[in-house]
Amino acid sequence: MDSSFYNPRLMAISKRITDAFESRTLDELVDPGRRITNGVRGPDWQDSEYKLIRLQDCKDWVVDAANAASISLEQFQENRRCKLEPEDIVVAIGGYVGNAAVFLDGAKAVIGQHSAVLPARRNGPADSRFLLTYLNSYYGEALFQRFVSGTVQPGVNLEDLRDLPAPLPHNVAQKYIGNKVRQAERMTDCANSLAVSANALVDLLVAGDLRESQLVAAQQALEAGDDSLDRAVLEGVRSYDIGNGDGPRLKTFAIRVTATDLLSRMNAETYAPHYLESSRKLNRSPLDITGLGDLVSKPINNSIRGVADALDVAGADIPMFRPADIADGVANLVTAPRITRDFEKEHEKSRVYPGDLVLGIAGSVGVLGRVPAGIEYGNINGSSARIATRSDQRSAYLLAYLQSSCGQSELLRYSVGSVQKHLNLEDLPLVRVPKLKEPAERYIGEKVRESEQRRAWAKGLIAVAKALVESLIDGQLTESQLIEAQQALDAGDDSLDRAILARFKTDGIDGTGEPLFQDLDQLYDVLKRATEEMTHDDD
Repeated sequence: MDSSFYNPRLMAISKRITDAFESRTLDELVDPGRRITNGVRGPDWQDSEYKLIRLQDCKDWVVDAANAASISLEQFQENRRCKLEPEDIVVAIGGYVGNAAVFLDGAKAVIGQHSAVLPARRNGPADSRFLLTYLNSYYGEALFQRFVSGTVQPGVNLEDLRDLPAPLPHNVAQKYIGNKVRQAERMTDCANSLAVSANALVDLLVAGDLRESQLVAAQQALEAGDDSLDRAVLEGVRSYDIGNGDGPRLKTFAIRVTATDLLSRMNAETYAPHYLESSRKLNRSPLDITGLGDLVSKPINNSIRGVADALDVAGADIPMFRPADIADGVANLVTAPRITRDFEKEHEKSRVYPGDLVLGIAGSVGVLGRVPAGIEYGNINGSSARIATRSDQRSAYLLAYLQSSCGQSELLRYSVGSVQKHLNLEDLPLVRVPKLKEPAERYIGEKVRESEQRRAWAKGLIAVAKALVESLIDGQLTESQLIEAQQALDAGDDSLDRAILARFKTDGIDGTGEPLFQDLDQLYDVLKRATEEMTHDDD
């Protein structure tokens, strides 16, 4: 009897979903041998291999098990009913209701109490990625909202969740949409691999396991159209175990400290073994080592504090980046709150432009992201610092270094505070950085920029998949158009696919904005290379 259930808009959406195509309940689309169920209540946190997947671990439609918190073996075993298997879908039934992500990992993981697992069904009536896209679409989210109940902690009941309808267009049309998501996943995997390689290249250079001259030669060969040296370098990186450089945070330890190890502070953690190990690698490195302050073009600043009343007010259109808005080496425009131009101008000294680095100096200390292209400028809050450089190439290189094992150790060695760790602005120019020859710096920077580009392509493909589902239900695209496009792709003809993709603009299908994909030839080339690289890695 909830009034929201009879909301006219939500009722009309429900009817449109069931009228558009044949539909089945979610319970009919999952593995019949496993139930749709919710997750763990009252987690027993322990450092272990057993992961608890919460809503914050579901990012860009994929479950991030690697960075999820862990629980005890006993609790994991007690909750095997909600254990995740590869290809399972995790959907939010509390909080951000309806958000869905696919589990691709082989990790030992269960889900949290505000989520439910949709067990993967092999060769079922629904393409798994089509179903994932539908659940994340406007229609899927609206349907979830209709079934939200409760006042203290609103959510969707399991019984209602199992009975929610999902449309089932022709399986070939589903495949066409699902393949866009699979392409985005491959693109993201390649972006992650490039980012890891960029970080690893710096660690190998500092350790002396890779020579700067090798990167110079590889970059010069790439510019001459020869990628053989580049492939050899990356192959060496993939075969080398870097480790995470994040040794145990020992409360007590005994270690000999030499004069060259000393900084301008005497707190014990500054001289923890894992920090000294990285510091001594820099001491022994054949590279030219300088301070971060020598590589920036403007003073390293932070700015706006106590701005809650100024966020997202009328007329606010300037993004203000916080550490919470940084993910995958990028400052996220979507999550960043907005401030007005007048308010931002009062804090112009910390203004950031595309390519500048945003560094978390309080809260999420050490997290880094580059300000993306596509904005005029932005600003940062008091928990962040701006690192501006003279070139986009240097900014990309610094991101790779400061995210590397060695760079993170150098940064965090300067962290202070017993209650809440933070970095002081005056210490940041002292952080040591290898100053590379220009071609070597460009070689690493290009890996970062290519990673960013591939991540952007992936987000575009996800946006297309979502819009395809919505356009099908709206009637802006027909089932037969998608079937024909997929059949043509299977036959090696991408002309119909290109025609559909060309219709997507930044403001939707057949909109008036800029094309979502500025260069379709480049998109197809990148997709081809991503497939080849993933195949190579599998071999």
